[in-house]
Amino acid sequence: MKSCMLKSLMFVAVLAGAGAALGAPPHHHHHGATPPADAPTRDSLYQLAPSLTDQQGQPLRLDVFQGRPVVVSMFFASCTQICPMLISDIKRFEAALTAEERARLGVVLVSFDAERDGPAAFAELIARHGLDAARWRLATAPADDVRLLAAALGIRFTKQPDGGFVHSAVITLLDAQGQVAGRTEGVLQPVAPLVDALRRPQPEGGPR
Repeated sequence: MKSCMLKSLMFVAVLAGAGAALGAPPHHHHHGATPPADAPTRDSLYQLAPSLTDQQGQPLRLDVFQGRPVVVSMFFASCTQICPMLISDIKRFEAALTAEERARLGVVLVSFDAERDGPAAFAELIARHGLDAARWRLATAPADDVRLLAAALGIRFTKQPDGGFVHSAVITLLDAQGQVAGRTEGVLQPVAPLVDALRRPQPEGGPR
């Protein structure tokens, strides 16, 4: 099962890399110009083992919050429009939860931009947005792992000549086993579907 999932995602990731290499029509990175997202994997994302490095410069496992609900999204720290709105949307989701639900929620944001992002850029972003660094993990990953994770989440992205990225705006909620429980596409979306997904009773036992 794991091997089949990885082979499928690697194929999608290779196609995504080829598309980026061939180039794409120019986009301005603003609301309304984000590429549409693809369907996410139906398997647990915890079958993946991307090589992540967190805001402290320490190795991070994607399943760091396994057993709890987790928000996963992708961004880059120098982004000035879509990514700040994504972070604000996640904070709106958090604000709609009870204190107990919020305390259990983990957030993992993986950067497209391993060349420029890291502890310094992440520390500035955490301070600017007032993020709870105990529950929010910001991470970089090698390019191949970024493509693999993006494929699993159904996120399309293209690197631009200025070093920025045009990318789908997707917030994904994982259940305790790492499977997609809820998802929003686009910014400034209602958070009620994510709240409902978090509160939906989870099946007993292991991954579905």
